[in-house]
Amino acid sequence: TGTKHNLKRPLSMSERKQQNQRETILKLEERIAALEKENLTLKDELASITGIRSSRNLIFVEDQATLSSNEQGSDDSKEEVLARKKATVFDHDMIKDIYSGLRFTLSKVFHASELSPEDYRYSYQYIERRRNGDILKFKDFAPAVFHKLRKRFGVTEDDIIKSFNPEQVIGIKGEGKSGAFMLLTKDHKFILKTSTREERDFLWSWLENYYEYLTKNENTLLTRIYGVYSMKHAGFGGVTRFIIINNIFNSDIYFDPIEKYDLKGSRDGRFVPEHKRATSSTLKDLDIERSTRKMWIPKSLLEALTKQLRSDADFLARHQVMDYSLLVGIHYETEDNKIEIRQRKVTEKKKKDSKLGVLNSKYGSIKGYNPQEKRNEFYFMGIIDILQRYTKRKQLEHFVKSFAAKGEEISVVEPVFYADRFYKFVVSILETSPKEMGDEEESGSDSPNRKESDIPNRKESDIPNRKESDILNRKESDIPNRKESDI
Repeated sequence: TGTKHNLKRPLSMSERKQQNQRETILKLEERIAALEKENLTLKDELASITGIRSSRNLIFVEDQATLSSNEQGSDDSKEEVLARKKATVFDHDMIKDIYSGLRFTLSKVFHASELSPEDYRYSYQYIERRRNGDILKFKDFAPAVFHKLRKRFGVTEDDIIKSFNPEQVIGIKGEGKSGAFMLLTKDHKFILKTSTREERDFLWSWLENYYEYLTKNENTLLTRIYGVYSMKHAGFGGVTRFIIINNIFNSDIYFDPIEKYDLKGSRDGRFVPEHKRATSSTLKDLDIERSTRKMWIPKSLLEALTKQLRSDADFLARHQVMDYSLLVGIHYETEDNKIEIRQRKVTEKKKKDSKLGVLNSKYGSIKGYNPQEKRNEFYFMGIIDILQRYTKRKQLEHFVKSFAAKGEEISVVEPVFYADRFYKFVVSILETSPKEMGDEEESGSDSPNRKESDIPNRKESDIPNRKESDILNRKESDIPNRKESDI
């Protein structure tokens, strides 16, 4: 008939399988996009309010840094170059509003010795009417609960107010994929971190258990949340939500970590490319694994540390938390910093906080000896990002990513499996320090401050009956030679 027929070769079984997989992935990606649209993310929320208060440049301000000549000539786009800069920070008006709200809400006095079930749901709103007509609404969630948590860890309301003085904070954008913005206090004590409505509501669902766990586990490595707040200006845009947490790298004698790691126990994409590394880069799981880096923990503390890691991970798994990580900072003396460190040891007061567990020394860290490098090291560590729940959206994300990588290697997995993997990975980089590291500086001027319970009980019969003249006439050869290990 002269009619041409376009005959297609029938697909093989493997080709049909691949086609079905591609169609499934496309459908899942569409579903995830729809879920993201329904649940407004933090970035969407910020974008919706940016520019509305242009007269005050409220919320966040873009750093319009100009490109240098070599950046202009590079292959990177302008957007990529700017993204590597500190592009987004809190502006000064925003910081002043936060300080004003904190100063008022933290001035409340709590008299009740015990918490009631209502305390975990109660919120207090402070309204400030400005002369120019602006109205600031600042809400403090579960204030009595977080007051007790602060008290439990030796933090006063005055500490927070003093630390968040507008002239004593630095605004940055977090390195994580959450896109959170933070205020770091210059005294290294606290961090203010933006959060989402979903994270706050999730915390509310297990706040009572979180409170009880922290109060009963003095050695816990979990992030200490010291307050949950929201702030809104009447008539303008959306709500800014944030939490105040402890800074894991805090110590009375502040040590700036030379090495930093963010460890989850997953391997898929968990590394920092060489060209993106800088002195202050936070490295990841594959980086520490490939370098065979170890943390050398004193034998007397290693068992307590591993038990606490297991307990913390199990607690988070029971509450369907995943995607958290162990933030590690490692400090040691170098030629560049040793003079500054010694000056700080002389001028700073030592930490005397009975509310801290045995895993927290006066430096806020664990001190060990690295036999490979032949040096003392300080290990700061804490479990961060503990408000990520294993939701249906996370389950979909796991399903999609499992096509490209092994399911057990990706970050988003079921909470119990996540906890086991996290624990095993962290324990794998812990080694027993060949030295039991005491604090050398605790001798001398500190000895009068010893507690009575620290002095061993000795019977009167145990004390040799020696005359004063025997002691004064004793020769140097009569004094027994004792090794340092015998002391």
